[in-house]
Formats: sequence, C-alpha cells, structure tokens
Amino acid sequence: MQLWPWMAIADAPAEWRRALAFAQQHLAVPGGFDFNDDRDGVWVEGTAQAALGYRFLHDDARADQLLEAMAADRTPSGLLNATRVDRLTTGLSIGPDSPQPDFFYFRRPHLAPTAWACFAALGWNPFAGRHMD
Repeated sequence: MQLWPWMAIADAPAEWRRALAFAQQHLAVPGGFDFNDDRDGVWVEGTAQAALGYRFLHDDARADQLLEAMAADRTPSGLLNATRVDRLTTGLSIGPDSPQPDFFYFRRPHLAPTAWACFAALGWNPFAGRHMD
C-alpha cells in the first residue's frame, strides 16, 4: 500500500488520490488496513498512513475512526505495535535466495506506525513541514 506519495508532491495528479479508494476496496480489514490483499490482519503503519490520507482529504470522521482503532495497538512504552496480530504476512521475500515470501511484520513496538499516527492526529504533512490546509 503506497498512500503517501500523493501527499508528498504538492501538484500530484488528482488520479493519484485513488490509491486510498483502492486500499479501501482491496486492503481494508476490521479496524484498519492490511499490508497486502490476503487480509490476515491490521498493518498499523499503513492504517496510520490511511488516517493521514483521510485527514489530507478532509475526511476527519474516517481519520478519527482509524486513530481510535489504533488505540488498541498502543504499548506501555507509548509506541504502537507494528501489527495487531502476532505475525502479519506481506507477500514479500527478504532476499533473492528466499524460496517463498518470508518478510513479516510482528506484534512489536515500532516507531514508524507511531510517527504516522502522530502525523494523522495532528493533521501534519511531514513532506511539507506544515499543517494540512
């Protein structure tokens, strides 16, 4: 799921915003979004990116809904877990010698989903260095 490129480029074609609708149709799971279309769990980083995307499109209700769901992913340290399930598949391989997809996300505290969730909560565009208009 690549939702942030259209937020990073100020004059990105409007068609690029369809990535969010595509994600909703193909990657949505209860409480968020999966990394790939097997829908085996919530990928918290991508869910936070989607929340930021909805905020960018002024759909605050959807952004807030995702952020509320991610409260369950908060660890005692304050970081969000990478995934809500113990192990999330990606469909990717670690290297060229991998005979099968073996790159996974695990239910462990992770900086990336935490940062994206903060951006979404604040309505901050990290690419422009300012609040969203």
